[in-house]
Amino acid sequence: MPTVTLILPQALQPLALWERDFGFKPHAPRFKSLFNPKLKQTLSVQGIENTVLLLAGLTAESISLAAWRYAAQEGQLPTQAVLCADLVQLESGLDCVRLLPDLPAVSEAENEQVAQLLNSFLAQDGLHWQGIGNYGYLLLNQPPSMNTTPLSSVVGQNIFSYLPQGEKKERLYWHRLLNEIQMLLHTPQLGNSGFKHFNGMWLWGNGERIERLTTSIKQIIGKGLNTQTLAYGLNAHYQELPKSLSELDLSLGDTVIILDDLVLPSLKDDPANWQNTLSHLEQNWLDPLIKLAQQKKINLQVSTANGELYSVANKPFWKFWS
Repeated sequence: MPTVTLILPQALQPLALWERDFGFKPHAPRFKSLFNPKLKQTLSVQGIENTVLLLAGLTAESISLAAWRYAAQEGQLPTQAVLCADLVQLESGLDCVRLLPDLPAVSEAENEQVAQLLNSFLAQDGLHWQGIGNYGYLLLNQPPSMNTTPLSSVVGQNIFSYLPQGEKKERLYWHRLLNEIQMLLHTPQLGNSGFKHFNGMWLWGNGERIERLTTSIKQIIGKGLNTQTLAYGLNAHYQELPKSLSELDLSLGDTVIILDDLVLPSLKDDPANWQNTLSHLEQNWLDPLIKLAQQKKINLQVSTANGELYSVANKPFWKFWS
């Protein structure tokens, strides 16, 4: 019987605050049955990528997610060490710098402008930036000795506690580099008035292992390049998220389904849109998955990518409590 792991970021994170401030409670009959505290397991990691890697028996620190993503995008592994170096929009406050949740769409012309602006500066340290579509890469002579946090875990957050970590000299170097890149992107250059929808860069995805690995996960379902990256690196079948569960073949084996539709309404503090999205997800995904679990056709487990994993009872919820 295959195990289906549902990754549902921001399914629980905003609820306590919204209930306190607005009296909001989610209206979704099946929703509560996914999160039985008696069937909760604590995980040692947070974030979508880290959670999937842990389920596969791996750690993000050992894997070059940047190399995997580059290969998923370009069809071949990079010839140098690489970091994901994505352009982002940062917003400064009195005591924080927040990475805005709407990630920028970057044109080919803008990628060329950023490369021209940055690479003469980066070349002093043997670095080179390359933009491919909405994604960026920093090419290096060797992998840096630091820990980084995937971009998906930082959107909407104060970046200070997520900046690259490592030994003091290494850490200070990368923090300084990010500050200098931000200043360059802020400064009017190349005959324009500066970039309107990005003003910083996020570095992540470093690691030494670049080879593809085969694990118990046989297919990964989701949206976007970062989900494709996980499928590429884990030698798993990838399918772009369809409209509903009925369009999936779960007979392929253990499956990870990433439903990240709740992230933006949560980070934008929009409970009405969050509820509308949840109702859609329940109809097309949550209810059908729970029914399959109750019919003992799958083992179902759910994570909000926040350090928790819930097993879902394989019998009707009301019977579980009897």
